[in-house]
Amino acid sequence: LMVAERLRAEYNAKNLVPTSLSIGIAKLKNSLRTLEENLDALIREADQALYLAKNNGGDQNVMLEEIGSS
Repeated sequence: LMVAERLRAEYNAKNLVPTSLSIGIAKLKNSLRTLEENLDALIREADQALYLAKNNGGDQNVMLEEIGSS
């Protein structure tokens, strides 16, 4: 989350065009699924987090709770 915040701050500081950066973050925990299932779940969850960030006004980072604990 700290890395995402640094990326966003750096982007905003050097941005010449008035845009913002939203980042969705997902974290995998102790999954018993296959690699392909884990990757699909991570991408799906990160995408959900990204759209939460955008829908909450943008220019922010959102991290969903850890997934894959089942």
